[in-house]
Formats: sequence, structure tokens, C-alpha cells
Amino acid sequence: MRRLYSGAVFSFVVIWSAGCTGEPKADVTGQVTYNGKPLAFGSVIMLKASGPGEPAVAEIQPDGTYTFRGIPVGETKIGVVSSDPNIKLDLRGDQKQLPPKADPKLWFPIPSKYAQPTSSGLSCNLSAGSNTHGIDLK
Repeated sequence: MRRLYSGAVFSFVVIWSAGCTGEPKADVTGQVTYNGKPLAFGSVIMLKASGPGEPAVAEIQPDGTYTFRGIPVGETKIGVVSSDPNIKLDLRGDQKQLPPKADPKLWFPIPSKYAQPTSSGLSCNLSAGSNTHGIDLK
């Protein structure tokens, strides 16, 4: 019985420690522009091109920059969304709409084709460690 217990504990530790190493991760920084102008509002979505995985989302800063930390390496599909900050949301209860981080007058629409990472036509290949990837929308 003691051997069985020791074997089970050993197996658990081996499996658990293997899961802790995980796959290599990437950090990504860049700037989103549309026709050369920095996008002041929105989000960048990155999705691993193959295999399972959840999308990662980074908020676009007022200067158009974005940052991801610890996302999977490899071929990655990209989406970009930019919602009009002038639209008031219908919030419920005690929820409050936060003020925009940049002047709402700086917002401009971008083509909706960029919203879905799987069909935007945007991609990059991420390596372990630091990556820089500018996104120029047209």
C-alpha cells in the first residue's frame, strides 16, 4: 500500500511539474496606426493561429501603443477594434461609464474588416521574449 501511495505521489509531482514549465511566452509592444495616424482608442486582439488557445486583448493607449505580456509564441492572428468613445453605454445599477483616456475628438472609425483576428488579414510570428510589432491599417 505504501508503494502504491508513493508511486501516486511521484506521478502527481512529475505531471504537475511538467505543467509548470509550459510553453515559451512572448511580450509584444507596438503602435497601431490607420493611414499613418495613431489610433487613440480601441483594443488589439491576438489569437494563436493554430491549436487551442484563448485570445489575448490589450488596450490601445492614447498615443496608439499597445502592450501584451506572456502570450503564446508562434504564428499569431491579429484583430483591431475601435469603438466610438462618444457613444454613451446603457449601464445597469451602480455601474458607471469611465471617462475616455484620450480626447474623444481624436477618435476616427476604422474598417470593420479588422475586428476579427481570423479574417482581418493581420498576423505576426512571435518569438520567446520581447517582440515589437507595428500594425498599420489602411
